[in-house]
Amino acid sequence: MEFKNKIITAAFILILAAQLIFSQESENYNYVISPYSIQLNLCLNNSLMELSGSGSISENIYNGKTFGAGKGFGAAVISKISFGRKSSFRFNQSVSYNRILSYDFDKTQYDIGEAYYNAFTLALGTEYNFSPARRYIFFIGAELNAGLINGHSKIWFERRGHPLGDSVAKYEFNSSIRMGYGLIFGAEYLINNQFSINTGIKFQNLNAFIKQSEGTNENAEFQIRDEDSPGLIFAGNKNFALMSYCLGLSLNFGSNSRNLK
Repeated sequence: MEFKNKIITAAFILILAAQLIFSQESENYNYVISPYSIQLNLCLNNSLMELSGSGSISENIYNGKTFGAGKGFGAAVISKISFGRKSSFRFNQSVSYNRILSYDFDKTQYDIGEAYYNAFTLALGTEYNFSPARRYIFFIGAELNAGLINGHSKIWFERRGHPLGDSVAKYEFNSSIRMGYGLIFGAEYLINNQFSINTGIKFQNLNAFIKQSEGTNENAEFQIRDEDSPGLIFAGNKNFALMSYCLGLSLNFGSNSRNLK
């Protein structure tokens, strides 16, 4: 996964470099920004902050210190509406799905725990294009998102000297409503007036708002617990944050440029 992430990042840097070169060319061009476009993206995900399970063992998840996840994948459909024919701003609406899988937990104690999460997200945001009149488009954006997070975890308990040996307990996380935000840094290359390819790096915190921890320690099925609640298992102030490395195709509507540079 690390190698793939580096490849995608390198590809993005190359597109950005090409954008900077093209920005030095003649200003005799037509505007090519589309009034409306749809992006179809595939992403590789890397967990951050308390979502990350790097170096974690079952005990840290059980005690609410981490979600215990690691890497994963995702997909998104993004609708983009330009604020004007020559505007650098676009209004974005998106639907996305992300799946985050656990790292192998610390094997020094034969920990066989695991964690898996699914996140279904709706988002509204805006982006600013630094070069809306070029074949290369370089942009930054921000969004507010709302969605559902669910999953499950398997927790390993060491029981030295117990006649039945160690034990494993399974817990289910029911769909939990959360709200958060996202920040994106990306680029597009216009193949023609109808199609373009895009790449981007997106940071998301999917549970920045509406955190809660409810239930009892006897429950094996409950909503995610991401707020402090002393004495309650899995409870702890945690951020469900991830970095996504995305690549996709854009379908553009209404663009009639004649002179692409």
